[in-house]
Amino acid sequence: MAEILFFPGTRRPGAPSGELTVALCVLGERLDPDEVTQLLGRPPSHSCRAGQRFGEQGVASRRGAWLLELAANEPTTHEELCWGLLRSLPDDEEVWELLCERGEIELRLGLPSDGASRGVELSARLVTMISRCHAKLLFVVDRPPA
Repeated sequence: MAEILFFPGTRRPGAPSGELTVALCVLGERLDPDEVTQLLGRPPSHSCRAGQRFGEQGVASRRGAWLLELAANEPTTHEELCWGLLRSLPDDEEVWELLCERGEIELRLGLPSDGASRGVELSARLVTMISRCHAKLLFVVDRPPA
């Protein structure tokens, strides 16, 4: 079971109810976020080392984390967000293999729970690209606003 540090892919405080999110996460016990930044060639939205305080509650993380998040309002789709995120990263299999040696790679898709009935459609081409990044997919259903 994945440790929930803070969940990119969930509705941010004050965000519109139809906001969609997608986040690439690299997680590992000895993960060095600076090394991930160097390999991927861009800074994260959030990062921490194991033992650092993280998230809104300031809980100490058991694992290091490097997270890159994109968010947009509908009518943007998760497909469009995923492509936007993945196209901003290296298309080099060796980079992704090196990241796999350092930790676990996840692609998290946030599903708003605003009462609307909706599904998520991902093309075969996108699923192939996600697989090339050695990422597992997580679909995160957000809690309805209080």
